[in-house]
Amino acid sequence: MLQCLFFDSFSLFGLLGPSRGQRKGYPSDLRIVLVGKTGAEKSATGNTILGTEDAFNAEATPVSVTAETKKKTLELDGRKIEVIDTPGLFDTSVDAVKMKGEIDNCIEMSVPGPHLFLLVIRLGRFTEEERNTVKWIQENFGAEASKYTIILFTGEDQLGRKTAEDFVKESEELLHLIAQCGGRHHFFNNAKSGDCNQVKELLRKIEKMGKENEEKYYTNEMFQRAQEILDWENTTVVKLVKSFTAPASIVTIPF
Repeated sequence: MLQCLFFDSFSLFGLLGPSRGQRKGYPSDLRIVLVGKTGAEKSATGNTILGTEDAFNAEATPVSVTAETKKKTLELDGRKIEVIDTPGLFDTSVDAVKMKGEIDNCIEMSVPGPHLFLLVIRLGRFTEEERNTVKWIQENFGAEASKYTIILFTGEDQLGRKTAEDFVKESEELLHLIAQCGGRHHFFNNAKSGDCNQVKELLRKIEKMGKENEEKYYTNEMFQRAQEILDWENTTVVKLVKSFTAPASIVTIPF
């Protein structure tokens, strides 16, 4: 369905460079990790990017249809596009230990590291669950992950006459989140999965982001540093100090 899109876009895709046939050893793959809460349309977004309706199970259910981390690969013109779908965060059917293990799995599946974290948020009221999801992602992947993150909003088709941009501009929290990710954000209408333009524009934004980063992808070393910081912050002593020093009315986000 979208193969023409990738042949067209990837010939100009500076982040990936020439195809394998043009220069051996030149990086030519794209690794994308989808993160977000259950119901944000992560799996449907993965299908839209890959140009298919069945790469990931995207049926609408109250619990995550992605029970474990999965990777799907599309290879065109000598290039691989790898999309890694993770279980919905804060799903009651997935406990914290399993969720932590799935995040470890997603890092392993994306070796040597993802070029992009696509934080998928469905347009609507920004609830406490969304806040906790964002905080969890920020804590587990660390501050450096923000340089490799694009916020992707879904559900534009449910806004009626209001545009997605106008909706986002009305939310200080969403604007702050976008600012934390260098202003990078994008909109998908997964009901129009055959619309090549929305995927083309996402690829352009990934390319621009890649040119801005010294490291072309998020490395395992960055992930390990984030985990070490998280383990330290979770020690009893640090928790006790924070409880006495942090004002209760202020929420700090380390991203």
